[in-house]
Amino acid sequence: MRLFLTLFLITLPLFASSTLFEKIEKLDVGMGEYKLAKKLNTTQKNSAKKNPLKTNSDKTYQFKDGDIYVTVDMKSDRAIVLYKIFKDQNATELKRVLGGTVLTYGEPTVMSHGNIVYWVYGDDGSLVTKDDYEQWRDKQLKSDDENASAHGVNYSNLEKLYTIKLSSTKMFESADKFDDAKAYLIISSEKLLIKIVKD
Repeated sequence: MRLFLTLFLITLPLFASSTLFEKIEKLDVGMGEYKLAKKLNTTQKNSAKKNPLKTNSDKTYQFKDGDIYVTVDMKSDRAIVLYKIFKDQNATELKRVLGGTVLTYGEPTVMSHGNIVYWVYGDDGSLVTKDDYEQWRDKQLKSDDENASAHGVNYSNLEKLYTIKLSSTKMFESADKFDDAKAYLIISSEKLLIKIVKD
């Protein structure tokens, strides 16, 4: 009995991570042929070997396939972060990046500072709407948490399974002339990343 309990406690974190991977994988969100939390296929693994990138973690590896950057969990060979970089964008091109992302993922949950857009997905995988987010934010600001009231909302308290983030070095609706903007589109799961770090 003691041996069984020991084995159970050892394998529990692994089982929890595996279950979370599977939950996110079923949502089928990603970029191109790469899906968040899905295990790489043979072709994708070959791309990883041919186009490796440096990573600061010994629990992950990273590579580039075309215009898609992929960070992968070393243990499971599952994608944990997907992102694209849009370089040297002018004002019109930058607006197209935003418009194309909205067409793909729908109306965002929130826009911040004019150059960061978030799509937040709750624990059931559904998109947190702008109205839902604003109601949650108002409750946070009206809470008894003096720190929240004084310094703004603690976004870590928002229950989320995964997020899509589009950020830019320039304002998306800027009237200025430029041709050097850079935009980043990132799909990731904070829950998944925390699990991998802890395991």
